[in-house]
Amino acid sequence: MRGGLWDPCNSPAAGPSRPSFLAFSACASGAYLMNDLFDLAADREHPTKRHRALAAGDLKISSALLAIPALWTFAVAAGLYSLRIGAGAVAAGVVLSE
Repeated sequence: MRGGLWDPCNSPAAGPSRPSFLAFSACASGAYLMNDLFDLAADREHPTKRHRALAAGDLKISSALLAIPALWTFAVAAGLYSLRIGAGAVAAGVVLSE
């Protein structure tokens, strides 16, 4: 606590959950880009979706094609790291409960 306010980013419980949050965010971002690539033609004609980064041309298609596997690779790595933390907690719990 700083200044009497609870700071969720600096709480002890936030540490182990950060890799899971990052894995989920990276996976969702890759899926968002993939979806926008598939819907590119329709999004360019849509009155509001035409302002999205890919449809508007603000983000190059080649950049999205490079970002998708990078995001998903990071998501898998962060997810495996999260699994390691969770498995370690379960193993410690089993040992301590014996």
